[in-house]
Amino acid sequence: MASFDRMIETRWAYAVLAGLVFLLALPGLFSLPTLDRDEGRFAEASSEMLESGDFVVIQYHNDLRNKKPVAIHWFQSIAVALTGGAAERNIADYRIPSMLGAMLAAMGTLWGGSALFNRRAAFVGALILGTTLLLTTEANIAKTDAAQCGILVMGMAALAHMRNGNTSKWLGVLFWVCLSFGVLLKGPIAPLVCFATIGALMLWERKTAWAKPLLYWVGLSLFCIITIPWYVAVQVATQGEFLSEAVRVDLAPKLVEAAEGHSGPIGMHTAALPLLFWPGTLLLIPGIWLAITRAFPRKQAGAADARTATTQAWEEREAAAWRFLICWFLPSWIVFELAPTKLVHYTLPMYPALALMAGAAADHWFSTNTWKQGRWFSVALFAVVTLLLALLPTPWVLDQIRANAASDFGPLADRVAATWEQAWNSTGLWLW
Repeated sequence: MASFDRMIETRWAYAVLAGLVFLLALPGLFSLPTLDRDEGRFAEASSEMLESGDFVVIQYHNDLRNKKPVAIHWFQSIAVALTGGAAERNIADYRIPSMLGAMLAAMGTLWGGSALFNRRAAFVGALILGTTLLLTTEANIAKTDAAQCGILVMGMAALAHMRNGNTSKWLGVLFWVCLSFGVLLKGPIAPLVCFATIGALMLWERKTAWAKPLLYWVGLSLFCIITIPWYVAVQVATQGEFLSEAVRVDLAPKLVEAAEGHSGPIGMHTAALPLLFWPGTLLLIPGIWLAITRAFPRKQAGAADARTATTQAWEEREAAAWRFLICWFLPSWIVFELAPTKLVHYTLPMYPALALMAGAAADHWFSTNTWKQGRWFSVALFAVVTLLLALLPTPWVLDQIRANAASDFGPLADRVAATWEQAWNSTGLWLW
């Protein structure tokens, strides 16, 4: 344990996390065929952007694709250009930004968590995030979610350092730069998560001074410089159609009804959490329990309270860290639970907060050698989820998964499912 603690105090900790995520993503990156219709369309639009040299208007088979903003296509075009794979159109090249985003998410969780807890808790939390089923899966898909998670985590980590008393204006600059790329990746999602966190904290604590670095003019200016030009350019190039279609056709339907058949009851994301958070499922309940019990520091009881001022200050600092994680996780989670359109990756931006809760629970367990709250329930939940995952590679389950995913391809569904089955049998995808 001593050598482990020494390692995580060095910069090698970041390299270890990045390397682990890379190794977990590597088999699927090259072996998995195009997983669904959306991944193919993202990659095809990026390919057409690279071929045409038009990095403003997003097109798919020469038709306007006015759905998501442009940043993921920029990132994918850069990755393909650097690997020299434009002619081959290998899907692995288009997945590189997703893999890098997952690596950045793990490293950003360590950096941000170090401002909230001790280094061990932060590292274990980052380790948990980097191995979760949802993030490692998204790292193999050429879409926006893993890339957005990495960039958003860096912005939230900057907020965590502000909360810890760091008044550097450059933290504000980092936050606004990350937010700008978040807006260029998935529109309103990054602002929702960031400002819901900030607003909830300010309402809870009645304190605003910690957020002063956000007012630094350089950060706000960079946000405008990075985001506004492309939105203006694409509006001009499409004669105002981009924002109109993006809001009216893509965003608004998801807020009022289950768009494209992706429905689910309230609570679906919570029900799926133990599966998608695996293997961190083991520490999920203890982490949430600690968050609930530690977010409120104990009140002084006059002379009967023998605690020192130092102890009280430490408890308040720890409580502030837990409040930050709760405000990161809970408000946005509620929004996605209430939204009629349900896709499991929507809640990925909140997973780093849960991972840090779980990491702090692990550190508490290591430090006190006690685990009283929900131990057997956590072990049972972990065992059940592990058993379910072990059943996934069975032929019957795989046939059902392939058939469901291939249904997106309409009349070609049977052919697509058969192609995926051949790829599974010939490439050893069970390793992934």
